[in-house]
Amino acid sequence: MCRSGSEVVAGMRRSVLTFVSVFSLAAYFLPTGAWAEEAAKEFPDGSPLVNCYSARTDTVEPLFRNQCQGQVVSDDEAKVIRQKRIDRTRRALQAAASPVPADFKRKSAGTGFFVTETGLMLTNNHVIAECRALTAELSTGQELPAHVLAAVPADDLALLQVEGTAPAIVTFREHVAYDNQPITIIGYPNQGLQRIVPYLVNGSLSGPEIEAGRKFRFQADIRPGNSGSPVLDPQGLVVGVVFAKIDTATVYQKTGEHVALVGFGISMDAVRDLFARNGVAAHFADSSQNLAVGGVNGEAGPFMARVVCWM
Repeated sequence: MCRSGSEVVAGMRRSVLTFVSVFSLAAYFLPTGAWAEEAAKEFPDGSPLVNCYSARTDTVEPLFRNQCQGQVVSDDEAKVIRQKRIDRTRRALQAAASPVPADFKRKSAGTGFFVTETGLMLTNNHVIAECRALTAELSTGQELPAHVLAAVPADDLALLQVEGTAPAIVTFREHVAYDNQPITIIGYPNQGLQRIVPYLVNGSLSGPEIEAGRKFRFQADIRPGNSGSPVLDPQGLVVGVVFAKIDTATVYQKTGEHVALVGFGISMDAVRDLFARNGVAAHFADSSQNLAVGGVNGEAGPFMARVVCWM
């Protein structure tokens, strides 16, 4: 009589289990001397387990001598190597700890960018207002303490001193014409999840300056978290700082017009005044840095930071 497929499978499973059980019991009751003889056949030099140290990974693991591709070390040496790894890991974790007290809570976050090698950073005043502490999270993931060096609420600008050397700095355009031209905005917009690395948005300038030349309009998809972002021209030179976007819903309620993707930036007149009052020797140029719009993001990463407000 033909067995069903399930019976065949069940029979195969019983055979396999029987084999495994017999093999396991045989191995369990194999005399120590016999095991040694079998091991000696497989490892003719009678290789015992040794502490094998790999300089490439800086680790020690037990291996048979003829399997060790690194350096054989003694038990005492292996203990020292393992302890050193533990100590290095502990120090790295301590260094990675947040520089603010444990009872502080994140209130908000914006964007900042380095303007001098000594760690001076430019951002918006509203990003750092009423904060108990500030930190700058670099594109490398490092988090550094920061404090306010100067602030101009009327222009919504703030200058921070970050505790550390700037990994890179921006260059500002010497002479800016706020006419219709492409721009790039780089920052940390909140898009449902916080950005870990700087995010690039393309846009364009919308016309001449407003508010006595202290502000200008542009078109780009900016979001909360972009406050303090640098506005760059096609050559990668900074021409302003993001500080606001138009409230599409409010404009529609009041005028019936749908106006979207309109942002506002702080012009170089206001930035220059802040630098002059505080003796900031930022870099200005009119020559191209040869940063095409599509390649700015990779160049910008090192001079960008998320500015975090703690309460």
